[in-house]
Amino acid sequence: MFAHRALVIAQLILCTSAAWAASGPSKEAHKAFSDGLKFEAAKQRERAIQAFSEAIQAAPDYVEAYEHRAALRMASGYPAQAIEDLTAVIRLKPGNPESFRLRGDANRAAGQYGKALTDYDQAIALHLDTPALYNGRAEAYSHLGQYAKAIEDYTHGIKLRLDDPVPIRDRGNAYASLGKYSNAIDDYDQSINLKSNDAETYLYRGFARGQTGDFTRAIQDFDTAVKLDPNNARTYALMGAAHLKLHQLPQALEEFSKAIKLSPDNPQLYLARAAVYVQMDDQQK
Repeated sequence: MFAHRALVIAQLILCTSAAWAASGPSKEAHKAFSDGLKFEAAKQRERAIQAFSEAIQAAPDYVEAYEHRAALRMASGYPAQAIEDLTAVIRLKPGNPESFRLRGDANRAAGQYGKALTDYDQAIALHLDTPALYNGRAEAYSHLGQYAKAIEDYTHGIKLRLDDPVPIRDRGNAYASLGKYSNAIDDYDQSINLKSNDAETYLYRGFARGQTGDFTRAIQDFDTAVKLDPNNARTYALMGAAHLKLHQLPQALEEFSKAIKLSPDNPQLYLARAAVYVQMDDQQK
């Protein structure tokens, strides 16, 4: 009788232990994960990554620990390691489209644009429909030179969120890459209406205006870009080129010289300034 009761108790203990183990990570893993969350909230990335690693070591199927560590590795500039973590998440939760989207972002950050497209496509196949997904895939298409597809995805992403100036600007860049400068300028206008202090957008619009022959307004955009970001050699170089097109040689010389000061190892800038000197000599003859 006693032996029978002892056997029943032992079986109950084993069943309870198995059920507790199946219900979640161990105490050790949970504590490490909690520590990781605290470090993450305190913006102590390396300590947070270490804590999440300890949680994963104690519980190799701890999905949330992989997810948080992946996000921190991405934010720290380690996309290859983030890809490893997100691959583990996908293995553990294969039906979660957001995991594919995040791995697509990591692949894109790592320069693996084809793999990024595969992940984004899988996220879409799993019915994810978010601006981040379509804008991410659009950026991957742009890097691969597939600008028409990029424009299509940017357009869908923009419809999902109308108040984000970045994808509108980036769609403008895709139009510009196709030589559709009027469309590009329209997008830059919209982007600037949403965010009027982004130097890059003025730079891009100035370039597009220059491509249409509107050098005076291009210079106005470059001038605004300089006020917002006075340390970008490209802006001075493009402004110099616009002045040169208008035969404003002293201004062109000044802008190319500013560009050279900021980027003294760029031979193209010296060639551009030399062209100004040649034209000045021709005028004096």
